Amino acid sequence: MALVADESGIGSLHAHDENEPTHAIAVTPGMRTIAIKSGVLAILSHFYGLSKECPYAFLEEYCQYCDIQPIPTESTPEDYRLKAIPFVLKGDAGVWLSRLLEGSIKTWAEFRMIFLDRFFPT
Repeated sequence: MALVADESGIGSLHAHDENEPTHAIAVTPGMRTIAIKSGVLAILSHFYGLSKECPYAFLEEYCQYCDIQPIPTESTPEDYRLKAIPFVLKGDAGVWLSRLLEGSIKTWAEFRMIFLDRFFPT
């Protein structure tokens, strides 16, 4: 896990140049105003995509925690969830997210659907 030295917000998750990977999660105006504190990242559970993990339980806990975080008035809880999720997906789950098409996820509902399709297929 990458550590941040202070409680200042993490800059734009989606700022990148041509040499850096792109992101599947499309940036919304509300996401641009959110600064995720390093202390929050330290508390959030990680999801690795292992067969012993329950993706439903992970998403429920993740949403409960994200939804109590303070957010700017021009943002939504959905913006916060989408901005923070890349930090908590590790291992196979992180690789899966990194391989999705750039900008292919525009809403939390879309993320939830493809996440559950991948890690809890019916």
